[in-house]
Amino acid sequence: AEMKISIDSTTVDADGAQLFTSGSRSATATLTAATGNTTGSTMSLGTAHTTATVVAVGTGTLTGTLTIEGSLDGATWVSTGTTVPLTAAGTVTASSTGRAFRFYRASLSGAAGTGTVTATMMAA
Repeated sequence: AEMKISIDSTTVDADGAQLFTSGSRSATATLTAATGNTTGSTMSLGTAHTTATVVAVGTGTLTGTLTIEGSLDGATWVSTGTTVPLTAAGTVTASSTGRAFRFYRASLSGAAGTGTVTATMMAA
């Protein structure tokens, strides 16, 4: 059984991700000051959603590829097929549509250079 905790009227699941049963989810930082290849924290939606958007802000000379990943169970992750190149000291955005997942996250691969990236996601 999935553990859910209510804190100040906000429900979170066992991994600490906010949980919403309907509507859109508030923006969630999935990558915070990442400096190299990594997978972001999980955005748990409570039910399946077919649209997820990521906005990422890079600093310095860090480049790489951001991928929106989805999961049905929070354990097995797949690419949604949506990627966007991260350019040095820039802001990029990408949206994945048409594939329903309960969990989303962003990942950074092929990282090169120095700097950080912070990526925020929202789903509807």
